[in-house]
Amino acid sequence: MTDYRIFVEDYAKTFGYNKFTCFSNHIQYYKYSNSKFVTLTHINDDKYVTFSGENATKVFKSGDLFLSILENSEIEDELFS
Repeated sequence: MTDYRIFVEDYAKTFGYNKFTCFSNHIQYYKYSNSKFVTLTHINDDKYVTFSGENATKVFKSGDLFLSILENSEIEDELFS
């Protein structure tokens, strides 16, 4: 079984997110990006992660975060485009 949390933690560390909350079943990170507030929410054992911005929310597969690290391309760029 894949531990999707590792993808989320690595993404947050690579792109400068700060841990906001951590409960037994989910974790949240936040970041100010281009003068915009972005949150990243992940529920344990879920293969999806939610990015929320000022006027947009998008859901991505956790594996996409790993690809984003490899490509050195932040996902929130898609959120605000």
